[in-house]
Amino acid sequence: MKNILMAGAALMLSAAPLAATAQDMDDSASYEMTADQMSSYEGWPANYRTMYDGWPMERQTSYWLLPEAQQTDFWMLEPMEQQAFWLLTTEQRNKLYAMNADQRGAAWDAVTTQMRNQMQGNSASARNNNMGNSTMSNSGSMASNNGQVRYVKKEIVQGGARATQPADYPVCSATITDSCINPYAAGQRGPKPLDYWPGKPASEM
Repeated sequence: MKNILMAGAALMLSAAPLAATAQDMDDSASYEMTADQMSSYEGWPANYRTMYDGWPMERQTSYWLLPEAQQTDFWMLEPMEQQAFWLLTTEQRNKLYAMNADQRGAAWDAVTTQMRNQMQGNSASARNNNMGNSTMSNSGSMASNNGQVRYVKKEIVQGGARATQPADYPVCSATITDSCINPYAAGQRGPKPLDYWPGKPASEM
């Protein structure tokens, strides 16, 4: 039943509700409200005023030209519906608000579904363009290497505990033979180490 309503609502909205394109908007100016409009504005919650203040002047002007019922209803719409609202023409909005509650709900479902599909299509297109640009960039870099593909190995250092060195090494002895200090170097005992190579291992001398 809901699908039938959505299809009927889409037909009533001329089947292409989001074909309207946004006009160039001047962000530097803002609409100057009348005293009554200012009074309404000041009665809005802070988040409504923040959204309104972020609109360009053309959208602010368009808002005050809406019938009062549409102005009020706008703030009750879901975020996606609010975005779609501005893509509808005045005629499409009037048709939508002439529907009964069930038809209007189905129409909003149809509009937001179409909007999501367009956004997903744009996102997919952007991804494809990025992949194409990346491929072209890689092709260009390969061509600059005289047609030779250059493979670069990147070493990865894994985190983890590192070997630590003791602050003070023990003096070498009969029982300590590794990671220790020569007794002579430690100033304790033993003969002075040779500062030259005698030519043979000590075991053969």
